[in-house]
Amino acid sequence: MNTNGAERPYSCFFLNYGPNFMNIQQTKHRPLRPLSDWLKEMGVTSITGYRWRLRGWLKTTVIAGRQYLSDEAITEFQQRAAKGEFAAVPKKAN
Repeated sequence: MNTNGAERPYSCFFLNYGPNFMNIQQTKHRPLRPLSDWLKEMGVTSITGYRWRLRGWLKTTVIAGRQYLSDEAITEFQQRAAKGEFAAVPKKAN
């Protein structure tokens, strides 16, 4: 019903949330997060993220042309980094 008590001829998704709406809003698990947001949190530039993706260090998902990371990909990256898999051998000075 609208404010004057009349029935609406259509159903609006945003007004008919359903029983699971609050559960969805309260969950802290984010299945995908934008790569750009995660890179900002990490304190690295977007070009560094690009290089990590090219090397296969980050596994991203593309949705509508934007890069996203899953929680599993972030956890895997952090575990591999902690093991030292991405460490480079210092180059000798000439």
